[in-house]
Amino acid sequence: MEEETEISPISDYNGEEVDRLSNLPESLIHHILSFIDMKYSVQTSVLSKRWRYIWTLLRTLSMHYDYSTHRKLHSDVDDYMYFVERVLMLRDNTCDIQNFHLICHEDVEDFTEINFPLETWMLGVIRRKIQDLLLDLPLPQESNLPPCIFTCKTLTKLVLYCDSYKQTMVTLPNSFDLPNLRSLKLKWVAICDTDLTNKFLSSCPVLESLAITRSFVNLTDINSPKLKYLTLKHNEYTAIGGQNVRFYAPLLKSFICESDMKHEFDYALENISSLVTCDITMAVDWIDKEEEPGAFEKFTAEDKVQYAQNMMKLLRAVCSVKNLTLSRWLIRVMSDVPELLDRHTFEYSNLRSLTLRPFLSKECLPTITYLLKISPNIESLCVVINESPFDDGPPKYPLCDEINEDSPDISDDWETGLSLPCFLYDLKTVTVHNVKGRINELKFLEILLKNAMGLEKLVLYGYWDKDPGNMAMTRRMKKFSEKLIESPRASPYVTFMCF
Repeated sequence: MEEETEISPISDYNGEEVDRLSNLPESLIHHILSFIDMKYSVQTSVLSKRWRYIWTLLRTLSMHYDYSTHRKLHSDVDDYMYFVERVLMLRDNTCDIQNFHLICHEDVEDFTEINFPLETWMLGVIRRKIQDLLLDLPLPQESNLPPCIFTCKTLTKLVLYCDSYKQTMVTLPNSFDLPNLRSLKLKWVAICDTDLTNKFLSSCPVLESLAITRSFVNLTDINSPKLKYLTLKHNEYTAIGGQNVRFYAPLLKSFICESDMKHEFDYALENISSLVTCDITMAVDWIDKEEEPGAFEKFTAEDKVQYAQNMMKLLRAVCSVKNLTLSRWLIRVMSDVPELLDRHTFEYSNLRSLTLRPFLSKECLPTITYLLKISPNIESLCVVINESPFDDGPPKYPLCDEINEDSPDISDDWETGLSLPCFLYDLKTVTVHNVKGRINELKFLEILLKNAMGLEKLVLYGYWDKDPGNMAMTRRMKKFSEKLIESPRASPYVTFMCF
């Protein structure tokens, strides 16, 4: 038994010793302890008699075990499970539980021998009117989650994260009743029964936030009249729905989609005129150069057409959006199918802010031009420059202060590729990140300056390496800025800013 140690008092302004921490209101102490792991909260019981039972009344129970960083909390998974059981057994059960977070990360690939008594834990927690439940556990490859989770009427937030080594096949119960669930997050979960998945989601009438990440979830409908935030992230090894998924979300404000765009699919987004932000990423962006070099070169012409068609369907579906962000490979692949761009004439009439993450090469110009042309009311353009991870050898475009007679002349190519016939009337701000001072960056900005008649501000952020005091980079950016200032421009009132 550890000996109790009184908290050292602190002197007040009159020199009198006062234990300010222990004299805080109990509600404030509970709030402070809610930010730390339950193991530390329990350890406060040895501080003094005042603190002996405070942890038993906490409404936030967060218990974390990680094989690499939390050894000091628990020696192994068995110790972790024993601790969870003791906390649930010894806490004051007249006090409700508001947040219950179980996080266990173990560095093994076979979890069949780890047997979490979830049924017992969940029954005890749900009786205490749980509101926020997070389960991030290495479950067996086939798991039946406690049915009581899916009929908890007090639950407002549910997060189910499983093992990242492999998806966990989750069998849903036949009965659902989640009248107050507002937020649902699924990661590394496989749910194959389409009818039960649809039934599960339809049992959440007030659902406002839905995130399905790296999961295999079969569904045909998402009918959520209160849904405001939707995140779908999957690649060639995961999927959401079949070829056609219908979304009815009239209050949707944010849509984040990461997809391999590989298979034929149609996200039918109905009545989403309220959409404010949309971020679309092509899953090739996740491929690491060392893992799969030259992945883009493996795309056949038919692949690119199929990918581009799927992207175009998605872009058309979100044409009411106000703030749009598009990834590098999406821009690159669409540019390889210019005839598809010519055939689609829909317009982003509500779009005010456009963020692009292109490679900023000649090959990406058709898509950039197309996007600017169908966005007549755009006010802000942000360009985050990427360099292709699959480009070997020297940089494709030279630095502005290294141009010589052997350097490529890109003037005519870029003038033709980025043809903007003075239609950027409402564009007020252009922000460019990762500027290195290359000739392609200069040419791109020169063309924008010639055509943006209402431009008021051009902001450049230099690409700083590990040394933020790189004097060569500072001199290059200064010269780069001087060239831009000397360039012809349609708007006489442009402010140049360089960081």
